[in-house]
Amino acid sequence: MILDKTFLRRSGNPDVYLVKEDDAQLIQAIEKAKNTLKYFKDSLENAQTHQTYFSIKTKLTDGNYTEHIWLDAAEIKDNIVYGIVNNVPTNLKNVELGRKIGVSENEITDWLIIENNRLIGGYTIRVIRDKMSRAHRELFESTIKFKIDHGIDHFEATNTTPEGAIILLENAYDSRELQSVYNLIDFEHEASIMLKQTMPKFDGNPELIQQFVELLKVGLEKELVEKRWPTFKNVERAFIKKEIVSNELMILTEYLTLSGSPYATNKLFVKKRPDNTYIVAGNTK
Repeated sequence: MILDKTFLRRSGNPDVYLVKEDDAQLIQAIEKAKNTLKYFKDSLENAQTHQTYFSIKTKLTDGNYTEHIWLDAAEIKDNIVYGIVNNVPTNLKNVELGRKIGVSENEITDWLIIENNRLIGGYTIRVIRDKMSRAHRELFESTIKFKIDHGIDHFEATNTTPEGAIILLENAYDSRELQSVYNLIDFEHEASIMLKQTMPKFDGNPELIQQFVELLKVGLEKELVEKRWPTFKNVERAFIKKEIVSNELMILTEYLTLSGSPYATNKLFVKKRPDNTYIVAGNTK
């Protein structure tokens, strides 16, 4: 999908940049926001001094018009996030400036926190910014008072998301638990990928796959013993790209920093299993 070229200048209110709702990157951004919403809610309820601004985005409708509106997040009551409309909608007549709106979790399409003058979350903002022309991006960045870098993605360590599956594996590395590492990697799928890359006529022979699986495990154990276990303690993670390979396979690019400096960049295959959980299926290198 391509950026809708409509660019609306609004005196006294933020400019409007339109992206089609079926844009693949926008859909991924909304999914990412939903899967990290717990961090936003926990932070709003227990705000720290370095967290200076909270906002949520939601879809509102007035007749035939629909807009995604940012609200200044004020509080959470009974699992409802309440926010204040702080700019005038483009077409909605039933939403006025300063109105307080309660939004349930499933109605939130994005969230953001400004931490130490840095954007955390704001996933749809990042997509729209990346699609802007150079001139529009420069204009946009001249109007904001915070830094946009890769940020920090606060996914939970769980196999219910692709990112969480990666974090589970990295936690196992930190714990030096070899069997846990084995359990969190789909060696069969990794072996199949590697065999297909090296043998164009590979027919999926299960015996050959199993032999390759054993080689992969032996190779990994040797690498960990002879070299060193990778460490992920105190790293900040940003999952900066998701590439869909097939219905069950994707490639995630993970950017890691430590103490504010680049630490590592990993590109990992992640497989979706029949029960809708995820497992790491090897490194793309």
